[in-house]
Order: sequence, then C-alpha cells, then structure tokens
Amino acid sequence: MTEKKKDSAPPEVSQTSKELREQLENGQKARLLLRELETAPKGDIVEVGCARTANLRPSDGWSTIFLTQAAMDQERKFVSWDMDPDSVRICNHVLELKEMPQVAVLGDGVEALASYDGEIAFLHLDGSNDPKEALAQYEAAPLCAGAVVCVDDAQYMGAAAEQGKATLLVKMLTKKGWRLQLIATEPGFSTLVFRQKSAKKSAKAAAPPATI
Repeated sequence: MTEKKKDSAPPEVSQTSKELREQLENGQKARLLLRELETAPKGDIVEVGCARTANLRPSDGWSTIFLTQAAMDQERKFVSWDMDPDSVRICNHVLELKEMPQVAVLGDGVEALASYDGEIAFLHLDGSNDPKEALAQYEAAPLCAGAVVCVDDAQYMGAAAEQGKATLLVKMLTKKGWRLQLIATEPGFSTLVFRQKSAKKSAKAAAPPATI
C-alpha cells in the first residue's frame, strides 16, 4: 500500500557550511533526502540525475550538492551519474566553487549501476521522466539489505504515469506487498521512498552466465 505524507523538519547535518544550511531552509527535496539518508545503513550513496542548475530551485532540488556534503560528513562514498554533459559540467562547477569533491560523472545510469563495484545503501533516482528508465535503474542497482531508495518526481504526470517516473516501480512493489511512501515536497512535486527488504545484486551480476 502506498502512503502519502508531508515532509518534516530535517535532521541536523554536522559540519555543513552556513551557506548550505541557509539554502536548505528552502529545499524541501534536499531536506527529505538528508532525513532519509540518516536512516540508511552503512554503505555508499549513489544518484542518477545530478543537479542541473547553478542555483537551488523547486524543479531542481540541488540534491547532488547537499548529498556531497552529507557524504563528506558521514565519510561515505558518493557518485552521481548523468547522461547530459551540460548538467555534469554545471554540477561539478558548483561543487568546485564550494570547494567540494566533483562527484558528477557522465554516464548511463543503468549501465553504471549494473557494473557498480560495491553495495549501495542509499539510492536516489532522478533521471528522465520515463518510468521504464527508473525501473531499469532500480533493477540494475546492487543494494544492501535495508537500503533506502528515493525516486524523485513521483507526482501525477498523466494517465500512463500516475506516480510519475516511479509508476512502474510502485506497481511492481505494491504487488509484492512492500511498504511505500509518497512524500510531498515542493508544491506539485512528490518523492517515492522505500526500503530494500533484502540484499540485491545488480541485474548484470544476478544474470546466469551465457552458454556457448
């Protein structure tokens, strides 16, 4: 069953700069991600779809910037893939200006996740609005037990995408009886949040070897 609830106050983020703290007050998406990250098990942070603008705005929650700071604070590995070279350039430029690691990497999310060497404890999916893409990215990702998965733009986008880019994931996981949350962020936007029940290898790793 899918539950709906509103965003609540974020946890205290240790050693975050004053500037980012002030910007966080206007970033409901970022607050949600940081709050959920606090509940994730130990392990890597991975994102598909990096920050695409030079400034925080409702349509772009600057997730990569805030997650980079959180990864530094919590001593976690973090990488963000995006297929748009301009987005990668902008994101890394913002990170450079803030003297933070340039974590945005040009690449296909499904391919990168399928070959990822490590266990992901927090997965943020914010690629295109195609529900098939989000589903493929989730299936490709190697997730540890209890990993937190957040899918951005899970709001209504038409009859064929009632939960936005999370539509197919919601259908699949609802059939399995998983507990899902649709959490409202900025007006008109929602994020799907759920926990991985058991460790999952990537789709590539789990596939049987080819026979000759």
